[in-house]
Amino acid sequence: MDVFDLDREHSRDRWRSLLEELAELEEQLSVEFMEQIQRGARYYDGIPELQDLWDNAVLAFRYLITALLDRPMSEDLASFPAGVGARRARQRISLENVSSAVRTDFPIIWSVLLRCARDRGDLVVLALHTEELWSVVDRFVVAIQRGYLDESLIMARSDVIEQQRSLATIFTDTTATSADLEHAALVLGIDNDATYWVLGTADEDDMGTVAERLERRSISVVEHARYGGGLLLAGTGPWLDDDALATDVLDGIPGAAHPRPVTLSGVVAATATVQMLVSLGQEAATLRRSWAGLSIRQLATVEADLRDVVLGPLEGVPDRDTIVKTVLAYANTGSFAATSAALYCHRNTVLNRVRKFEEVTKIDLRHPRSLALVQLCLLPPG
Repeated sequence: MDVFDLDREHSRDRWRSLLEELAELEEQLSVEFMEQIQRGARYYDGIPELQDLWDNAVLAFRYLITALLDRPMSEDLASFPAGVGARRARQRISLENVSSAVRTDFPIIWSVLLRCARDRGDLVVLALHTEELWSVVDRFVVAIQRGYLDESLIMARSDVIEQQRSLATIFTDTTATSADLEHAALVLGIDNDATYWVLGTADEDDMGTVAERLERRSISVVEHARYGGGLLLAGTGPWLDDDALATDVLDGIPGAAHPRPVTLSGVVAATATVQMLVSLGQEAATLRRSWAGLSIRQLATVEADLRDVVLGPLEGVPDRDTIVKTVLAYANTGSFAATSAALYCHRNTVLNRVRKFEEVTKIDLRHPRSLALVQLCLLPPG
């Protein structure tokens, strides 16, 4: 043990006496702390209530003095640093400001201890134990920081979950109420009353590229990764129509834009259209550019059922193939005379075959919509 350590040991009784005097001055210490932080204006931006600051100042000095005296702590007092750190995290006060505010405890305690010193000998005692005081304050700061960071992690995870729920509410929840949409908009930081373009990409990485293009144009954007691709909600911007938008931000990217901006209540329906367009695999797709391909793709999914509606009743009918050929020719020409000429048969023969078809299938070919259905279903598959 060197001379410095020996002197420190010899001075320990007086050090404890000074600390015990300090323990009687909790209120004075707290008053000076409140003055030092300008009643919350400094470091805390006036966020916590004054009573909150006062109560925590009292507990902070009680914790530090108890630690300096090496006295047993209650469970509540022992957990105080982590608790106040977590509370400041929830109040969104920066960790740097929290740490700076807490470190003012050291000069405040030191100043009061100096006033407690009665002679030069006490000043020597304080000098010998300065490092001990600083060490206790530093451990206190670290414990608060740990509580702050732990709570920040919990909040971040909670925020991510809440954001994902809000994205799902806007993009996919067909049962979302106006209150649900308002809450989702609040979580995502977007205007509940605004209108938005809905865009989609086939690849999640491309979603990021589109978002960057929009942000470079100072357009607010919300991203939602989904099934390997991406969906985006973009603010309205300078584009006159969806073709202009797609040409601008989807150039070279397999993706699509909805035909028009929509309110949040229309995003689910718009998303369905965008995802169908994205499934075509075309770059910068819009409904105007890609409607033919989309129609073929969608009809292909029900082609067998549609053909069965028309051809099913004809199963087992004599001359079925001849009837089908005649009806298709009639659907293409819309004229009995033109059909008879094309098939090299009498007009009455054509008329009889068409009537037979209508009788069996219950489809009236005088109606344009029925004629279009028959024309579609009687075309060769593929």
